[in-house]
Amino acid sequence: MYKNLAASKGEVRVALVSLKPKGQKGEFTRGVLAIGRVFPPQDLKGNIRWEYWPESGENDKSDENKYWDYKFFIRVEQVAAGLYETLEKLEELRPEDFKSSSPLLSGVFSKWGPSIIPLVPGNLTQGSLAEIEESVFNQIMFLARRFGFRNVVPSPTGVWDPKPVEEELIHRNVVIPSGIVKECISALASGKHLLLWGVPGTGKTTLARAIAEAYGFDIVEKTATAEWSRVDVVGGPVFVGGRVKWRCGALLEAVAKDYSRLERGKESGTILLIDEINRANLERAFGEFLTIFSGSDPNEWFIPGSILEEIQEYREDGAIDSCGEYLLKKWEENGGNRLEVPRGFRVIATMNTYDRRYLFTLGYAFLRRFAVVEVQNPEVGELEKILARYSSHGEIVKGVMELYNKIREGTRNEFEIGTALLADLVKFAESVYGGNPKEAVDRAFKAIIIPQLEGLPSAHLRAIREVLEDGDYGSSLGAFKRLYPEALEQ
Repeated sequence: MYKNLAASKGEVRVALVSLKPKGQKGEFTRGVLAIGRVFPPQDLKGNIRWEYWPESGENDKSDENKYWDYKFFIRVEQVAAGLYETLEKLEELRPEDFKSSSPLLSGVFSKWGPSIIPLVPGNLTQGSLAEIEESVFNQIMFLARRFGFRNVVPSPTGVWDPKPVEEELIHRNVVIPSGIVKECISALASGKHLLLWGVPGTGKTTLARAIAEAYGFDIVEKTATAEWSRVDVVGGPVFVGGRVKWRCGALLEAVAKDYSRLERGKESGTILLIDEINRANLERAFGEFLTIFSGSDPNEWFIPGSILEEIQEYREDGAIDSCGEYLLKKWEENGGNRLEVPRGFRVIATMNTYDRRYLFTLGYAFLRRFAVVEVQNPEVGELEKILARYSSHGEIVKGVMELYNKIREGTRNEFEIGTALLADLVKFAESVYGGNPKEAVDRAFKAIIIPQLEGLPSAHLRAIREVLEDGDYGSSLGAFKRLYPEALEQ
């Protein structure tokens, strides 16, 4: 059997059949209780000597007889519902609890019985391995769906750790407070999608990319627009070359990419990054998004059959894209039952706003599906060190920080300029510096920051105008008055 596995050029599908424990009477039925895969060669471990199998040397204690058969790992993907529901109880059991019948063990097995498929291949004896025909395995898969097997595809939630993300941010020369990074990772590990909001330039998009890179995830990036519709998010019919064709949207494209990872032997882990999600009309574009992610448990996420049936209608004319064809194939492999979203799939959305009140324009139903994390600038001291990387003139950095602090003070710390914008401001000032640092900062503020103030509350605009007037930043003040005349009114 091991030689056959080693010779395999692709994945090997596995059905796991229960071994009836000694001393258990009538309450436990032998049958298929889990389904998984083996991916040669990485899952083949060879000849193993391990104390876990002490009976390997029961009759002969010599070293040469302490080897056991060749071992390999099986990646369990689906388990019987009863087994899934008793995983926590199993963790409480001790090794000796399995050696004889006990009330606790009996309670666990009684839950398993009704959900196990009472089918044992005829060529399989208890405690052995056997090859089965593909048709038999397909029948087992069909029955697994009928018996309600639960999807337990390996999920990255077991390896969420903020440290690799923090290291990736350092590599990208971006500073985001450690507490914010940890908050984001905790949210993703709990099964939540992530909405990153804050002023432009705080590193929201970079943080999302760093998360994907740190964990080796795939990423699909999209930027929302006011024209977005259901076609852009989920998918739908579009005109292509004079004919109507069904095209997958961002969400189905990312889900298909995650299924592709699983087929290549990787763990589930794909991020759909939607930048500036607040620009989209959520009611028009994200209706079915709310249906797909109706709960906070990744085990409950699935693509509705109505969407897949809609794709299928275009198949006869060859009018579906490769993504749609691939998802139909996965759906058919699943017997036409619901197509689950892989457990490691996450959506990360970003939202640029100077006012936290705009968050609530997204609506409760949408926000409920996300953990909402504000991405802020580092502390002032750290921020000044970051800006010093972009200028050889300390007086430029000092001038930028002075203007930045006066604006924050004037707006009672309610207005913030993102780190990336401040860095651009320093770089611009550096490029036009002619010996007068204040003039260079003034010109840079006019070009980089003034255009970013659109949409600010009138009170904030008036406070910024006063700072520019009091500080005699003439170039910036002139542009400010032309662009925001409403701030001139008292």
